[in-house]
Amino acid sequence: MAANEVYLVAYDHPDHNEFVVNDDLLKMVIKGQQTKVLEFDFKEGQNIVKKLVAEELAEVKAILDFKQIPHNFEEDRLQREYSYFYPNREFTGKYENEKFKKVDDGTFVDNGYR
Repeated sequence: MAANEVYLVAYDHPDHNEFVVNDDLLKMVIKGQQTKVLEFDFKEGQNIVKKLVAEELAEVKAILDFKQIPHNFEEDRLQREYSYFYPNREFTGKYENEKFKKVDDGTFVDNGYR
């Protein structure tokens, strides 16, 4: 796999856990067990990363709210655009130049009045 190249992995490095996803996965890669690497379940690591990203985003939002800085995150825009529980328009005027997706769930009746 490595074209006869030698790689040294320092297990006792203080940042080893930050850069290596899983020690078993690292051993599989070193031994060249490609099928085991492809079958490895990354869900646990993905859940940890998702949790850390959500915590960081909440902290950034809290700081921006405290400093009264207007902020518009992509996640909020997508929630507003695709959710039936949030209005797909807003009435504060902060996002007046943004175009939102129209949601038609079949309840709108056009009576011709404009």
